[in-house]
Amino acid sequence: MLGKQKVNVLGKSYFWEKIFPLYIGLCSILFSFYQYSVEPDGVAYSQISKYIYYQSFEWGINGYWSPLISWLLSPSIFFGEKNIGFFKLFNVLVGGGVLVLLFQFLSQLKIAERIQKVSLIITFPTLLFYALHQTYPDLLSAFLLLCYLWFFQKNDFGVKKSLLIGGLGGLCYFAKYYNFGFFLLFHTIGYGFYFYIAQGTRRKIIKSYLISIACFMLLGGTWMYFLYQKYDYWAFSTAGKYNHQLILQSEQKGYLHHPEIYDGLFKPAHEEAISIWEDPTSIHFKEASLIPQNEQYYIQ
Repeated sequence: MLGKQKVNVLGKSYFWEKIFPLYIGLCSILFSFYQYSVEPDGVAYSQISKYIYYQSFEWGINGYWSPLISWLLSPSIFFGEKNIGFFKLFNVLVGGGVLVLLFQFLSQLKIAERIQKVSLIITFPTLLFYALHQTYPDLLSAFLLLCYLWFFQKNDFGVKKSLLIGGLGGLCYFAKYYNFGFFLLFHTIGYGFYFYIAQGTRRKIIKSYLISIACFMLLGGTWMYFLYQKYDYWAFSTAGKYNHQLILQSEQKGYLHHPEIYDGLFKPAHEEAISIWEDPTSIHFKEASLIPQNEQYYIQ
């Protein structure tokens, strides 16, 4: 298994002398061109980080926008409320972490050095795009998923590892809500594979699985309880509800019909919100848009 192989990352001088400095250099050159570019999603994440900093925790609980990036950005409000530049800088650092983890996996798989270099350089456009052009937590999600996979593939079923990967699974969920389902499915299949090939350690595998799932559910369940207190129904995310209604309405209109764009002004979710997009869950779709009129409804 991969976990039995030791990788001396620091020994690969080409990565630290050429690949990683090249990434940092490109980010440094391009940062000034993109430090103020922001999308509505990024504004929402930034606003939520302000609520966390000023301890308005009720407004910081959001079922549509995943919370982790806002939690991590909240200290940057100390230096000023316009923290988009910090958002971009944070994404640059996280992108560097993704690059390091990709390098570790390639080294562990003993792929030829030339192919490693090409593979890592090919990732540059994607990393630079999500680090500098986008203000989303996708890079953070990718980094945490790679961390989870790095520890998951190690043949160690002790309590510490179980708690670690369960905790990383919880952080993946906090980074992007859709990781909730991914973690449960992949984690269960992965442990099922370990159980299938195991010889004499199946009891440890079952124990490790139960501990990691319990840790994950403790973290995720706590946040879901907060969402329940706010929205009065149980869900690991409210994004699915909004997106489903959006697709139903768009099918009838014949184009992607965001109500906050085409249906006039909406009252923000609370008195400190700057737009309805800070919490799209509060948008009420027209009743007619919820009536299925074609087979697309059933496909969904």
